Amino acid sequence: MRCDMSDSQFLASVNLRHPSMRQAAALARQGRTRPAARAAARALFAQPFPHPVNEADIPALAESINQRWPDQVQWLTRLADNYLLVEPPRSGLVSGRNPEEESALYRQCARPWKHRGEAVHALARLYCLTGDRKYREGALAAMRQLLDARPSMPDGDDAGAFSWHPNSIYSTHEPGHIAEKVCHALPYLRADLTDDEALLFAKALLAMAEFCERTCRYDVCHNITLHMFTGALLVGLCFPAFQQAGQWVETVQRRLEDDFVGRAFVTSDGYFGEGFSYQGVNHNLMQVCLRYFHAAGRKVSPKLRKVCERSFEFASGILRTDGLCPSLGDAHAQQPHEHYIQHHEMLHYAAAFFRRPDFKAAAGSPYGEEPMEYNIWLMGLDGLAWYDSVHVPPRSHRPQQPQDFRASGLQFLGLGDGLNAHSGLFACAAAHNHAHSDFGSIDLTGLGRSLLTDSSVTSYEEDSYRHERAHNAVVPVRRAPQGPRLDRPDHVKTLFVLHADDIQAACMEHDLYETHRIRRTLCLVNAQAARNGPTRRGAGGLHPDDVPAFWLVIDRVERAWPYPGATEPEDFLETYFHFNAPQSELGRDDKTLTVWSKHNPAGLTLLRYRPTDVDFQGKPQKVRLDDHLKAYETSSSDANLQVTAVPPAQPDRYITDMRLFQGFTGEYHGRVKRPSMAYRWRGFLPFDAAYILIPFRGVRNKPYANVTGQWSRTGDLTVTVHLPQGPVRLTAKGLTAAKPKPAFTVKTAKP
Repeated sequence: MRCDMSDSQFLASVNLRHPSMRQAAALARQGRTRPAARAAARALFAQPFPHPVNEADIPALAESINQRWPDQVQWLTRLADNYLLVEPPRSGLVSGRNPEEESALYRQCARPWKHRGEAVHALARLYCLTGDRKYREGALAAMRQLLDARPSMPDGDDAGAFSWHPNSIYSTHEPGHIAEKVCHALPYLRADLTDDEALLFAKALLAMAEFCERTCRYDVCHNITLHMFTGALLVGLCFPAFQQAGQWVETVQRRLEDDFVGRAFVTSDGYFGEGFSYQGVNHNLMQVCLRYFHAAGRKVSPKLRKVCERSFEFASGILRTDGLCPSLGDAHAQQPHEHYIQHHEMLHYAAAFFRRPDFKAAAGSPYGEEPMEYNIWLMGLDGLAWYDSVHVPPRSHRPQQPQDFRASGLQFLGLGDGLNAHSGLFACAAAHNHAHSDFGSIDLTGLGRSLLTDSSVTSYEEDSYRHERAHNAVVPVRRAPQGPRLDRPDHVKTLFVLHADDIQAACMEHDLYETHRIRRTLCLVNAQAARNGPTRRGAGGLHPDDVPAFWLVIDRVERAWPYPGATEPEDFLETYFHFNAPQSELGRDDKTLTVWSKHNPAGLTLLRYRPTDVDFQGKPQKVRLDDHLKAYETSSSDANLQVTAVPPAQPDRYITDMRLFQGFTGEYHGRVKRPSMAYRWRGFLPFDAAYILIPFRGVRNKPYANVTGQWSRTGDLTVTVHLPQGPVRLTAKGLTAAKPKPAFTVKTAKP
């Protein structure tokens, strides 16, 4: 079915017995096909749609947005005038103050908006905000350009939409995107459309909805299929007079309730199992469907609503106090190309929809505490009034709380208030899509910036960021993990979780290397609580808002079953740490098995390589770090991280060294060099080792803190960390048993 279908085909797809179609039906019986098609389109657009945006609220909302958030209107106007209504020059600055801002805030928005339909929606909103008819005409022109660029959508049940389908022709989910965005635009344009313009919209939405539902109804459910389903559902709810509208709504509602309520990949925590960026995609699409159901007065399963609400609970739990979350799965730290799907932005609307003050408390970032113009329309006048009535603490006083998501295989440890708080992700989560070998990986933030991170996505054209050595994990050498076995949740176990004032801890183990069982314990130690008193501000380079703290990682690797040979061989293990310290070196002290980063943001110029330039052989682009940080909402903190190993209890059985190597990160929107290292061990299993990770400020030529530690014969560990504020001693017992019974003691020690 083509978007420019004939009038007769369009009429055949409309239920002419619908009460609104009396005139169109009479003209059709007379054989007057063109007038009948126009009359049918006029009837479809005659009344306000059952839509999340109430047309009656639009004038008052537009006035409020113009008065309260004029900067957002100005940004949208610049984007429309310079990028959506015209074709901007291929390079150079048009609206941005530097190349990074030009890319992040304008060009990376405009490109997908033009071919995925958001340009129609944005220009339609701008028409209501300004009253300028050039934006109405621009929205219609953008719609025509979208349709002109669409190839013919194949008919028949054997046609597929995606590249993995045997009879794929289209190989994309663009029709779902376009149908969704155009449906969003309808309330802003409906009253001003001519009959021919209404017919253009009706034909296009009809064709795309039919294609989306037909080609996806038997496909596996994940984020791409959900894009297609959403388009079909929205058209069916907005246009009940289409012949197939009821089928579209019934099919999509059944799939949503089956796939997102009853399937194993959606956890009771609300995690969809596709990484944190795609978690945002999924819960936003779920919320789109839910709010259209609500507007249409259609009942949905209470469980589906609960899954959607819980997914936002999950989003609020994974966010740091800076509004960002770790890069787990196929993820960047930021996603400017579809800015409105960020967790910290969508939580504003979720707060109003679910009436959840805690969602509002988690929403926003230091760069944008107010709700986005995009979401204010969805709140409506009632939702905005509720939102304004709820008061939450300023970001400088927001606590970083631990979060126990054991059903998802994820643990978050957190300590402190405001932007300098400590936060850590401990990941042992299976992913039903975009699978990474990141079991046991950790991601740490402290003192205002990310310190230890995964590589992040650089490009789907190469796959190094999914490798087990791209994560902060312990890896048996010359063995490959079997990957997530989705029908076998028993391959990962959460053994214990502890949230106390002086220490937070979590322990998980997995057997993804088949013959090896890997157990990792992550602890966050509150050194201030251990000292039973206030911290001496300014001591040891502390910022007034800093909480002195350090991390403890304890690894145990053992055989899952006895070695089958007569003589057990030695094993080789590597434990990886990837420092977020772009283009810097690591300090190194071989005697104490200590390394530390030397990140200095002052005047740093990044050399950013193409995402596929794995060997850094091409010509890099020079980027001022300060420009990048401002454009992508990140911090200029000078925080660094020290890592010290406490070797196994029987050093005569192990050979140990440290390997420093060239790593990379995609966090800076290209492949940027950064230092990485691995502790390498050779010896016999079982293997136990510990690592103390200490955040600190500034660049140092020697270790920030001295660390001493020892293991007992029974596998208990005692370490003393000599911080500038005073020494802290930590004892960890009971971690090596098959069923660990942890006992931690944190107290001050003699200098």
